[in-house]
Amino acid sequence: GSSCCGGRFNDAWWSSDGETWTAATEDAAFPGRTVHASVVFDGKMWVMGGNRSYTSGNEFSDVWSSTDGITWMQETASAEFGPRYGHRAVVFDGKIWIIGGQDVAGSYGRSEVWQSTNGVAWTRVSEHAAFGGNANFQITEFQGALWKTGGREDRVFRSEDGVNWTIEQETAAFGDRQQHTTVVFDDK
Repeated sequence: GSSCCGGRFNDAWWSSDGETWTAATEDAAFPGRTVHASVVFDGKMWVMGGNRSYTSGNEFSDVWSSTDGITWMQETASAEFGPRYGHRAVVFDGKIWIIGGQDVAGSYGRSEVWQSTNGVAWTRVSEHAAFGGNANFQITEFQGALWKTGGREDRVFRSEDGVNWTIEQETAAFGDRQQHTTVVFDDK
């Protein structure tokens, strides 16, 4: 993450109750970053992409993994999805998926969809997803499909394969929304 004044962190913390926090490491092997993507997949925590500052040329395309939060291994220094930040990651259909993001400061043009079965080799399954290149949206796996909500708009999209996206709702009751989060709880 980042501090209020532009600093970037490369630490990892854990808690068993949400109240007491312990540093697994305060200096992970990966460089400090923000607006990266993280998932849990195949018994590991994964950190992908991000940036070290909001100026062009400071975007990462690396992928790191850890089984304990202390020791981090660089799986690749230059993933096929290219330098990007502000992207979303989700585990779906036995794969890690990278969706959208920015490739340079000020760009919101990415509507690509990438997938990987191992976090090292990445395949682009869609260059221009139907939801377009908006930013600050969320992706969630729910009821056997990927759901995209918000991103400077109030449309809701659904995909069962990451390639074909359909509008489930043209105007969601929650309105235009960005920089939110989504979770699945109690089958909702």
